[in-house]
Amino acid sequence: MFWIVQNNLYNEEGYVKFLEALERLRVDYLIVKPIPFTNQFLPADFDSMTQEVDDVEEPYIDTSQKIIVMGATSLTRIAKNRGWTPGTYLNENFDFEKWRDGFGKENILNGDSITARISDAIDVIHMSDHLFVRPVDDSKAFSGTVMSKYDFFDWIQSISVIEEEEFQPLHKNTKIAIANYKKINAEYRLFVVGGKIVTGSLYKRGNVVRSEELADEEVSRFAARMIHKWEPADAFVIDIASTDSGFKVIEINNINSAGFYAADCQRIVAALEDLENHGRLRKHGEV
Repeated sequence: MFWIVQNNLYNEEGYVKFLEALERLRVDYLIVKPIPFTNQFLPADFDSMTQEVDDVEEPYIDTSQKIIVMGATSLTRIAKNRGWTPGTYLNENFDFEKWRDGFGKENILNGDSITARISDAIDVIHMSDHLFVRPVDDSKAFSGTVMSKYDFFDWIQSISVIEEEEFQPLHKNTKIAIANYKKINAEYRLFVVGGKIVTGSLYKRGNVVRSEELADEEVSRFAARMIHKWEPADAFVIDIASTDSGFKVIEINNINSAGFYAADCQRIVAALEDLENHGRLRKHGEV
């Protein structure tokens, strides 16, 4: 399988670990630079300060082979538009309302969310003083965040004047989920390929960002129960919260665009290669 990777996509440590994994497993890859607000990508060394987009040729890619991308939403959009297989695992199941119903509201951290278009969201500011807000889909229009209801009011007022246009993910018709703020004790990210958890990482304890290899078996057991209950795609990322009420699903993410934290990048690459080349994951030690 041929890998197309966005340049400088993740934090430096994670990005380097990922490229090292590609090298160790001897898979073919190309690093590219997607051009914002277009369906075009150029060589990784393209310099917009000294070069014009129209003067630089797009790298040649043999599309007769399987192609997978690892990059931001602009690169996953290119993969979808060009029909690359698998390209990206992002699909309509990454919509909040679908995975909330798939896992069950009782298992979701913000299962009590109200969903609405930004232009209609003024009706929900009667909720608590602090709200959690995120896009309904996985477009990365903005990062999920906690804000006061007063800041939320100002925010929706400012976005409600933005018209919907191509390459404009945040606008008055963007659908958002709004929930009351909830305390999280720790946050974990697990990578799922072919229905199996292949690696994971603790990435936050309280309000402190930490990047540690996943060692909590209870987190993995809860995630496995959720995966058995429902899966959005052949490969995805699931974030789990440890709360005073037990473990809860924070969200799912497209594996093609997710940050690695302290996850084992080699396991991720190997699992995706096995899935696409063999249609399954090999058992440990199998050749």
